[in-house]
Amino acid sequence: MACLRKILGVTRRDRLRNTRVRVLLHYYKDLPTSIRKTKLKYFGHVNRMGNGRYPKILIEVHIAGNRPRGRPGKRWLEDIKHFCEEADIPSVAATGHLARNRDLWRLLVGKPSPGSTSGERL
Repeated sequence: MACLRKILGVTRRDRLRNTRVRVLLHYYKDLPTSIRKTKLKYFGHVNRMGNGRYPKILIEVHIAGNRPRGRPGKRWLEDIKHFCEEADIPSVAATGHLARNRDLWRLLVGKPSPGSTSGERL
């Protein structure tokens, strides 16, 4: 929304609602759905990579050590797990096998999410 507000030339102080900003820019995409779809597409892309590639290594690595106090930050793979649960995909491990088949993965990522009413794909 910050990018859309910048394009329009308004700030939060102008007290213009996000829905109004989208209407003025003729931008009707559902942003959370677009972000979810992009993350899942990239997850499939990384899963199809060879085992020696750095993005694949970074997804599968476990970093030792303690995390700082307070609520832990949301990790990228936790987002993927959550999206898979929403899309009725069994688990992230199963998702890795599904993502290797590009056509099947495109069908799964393109499936409408249960909570979407706009008809937008997952």
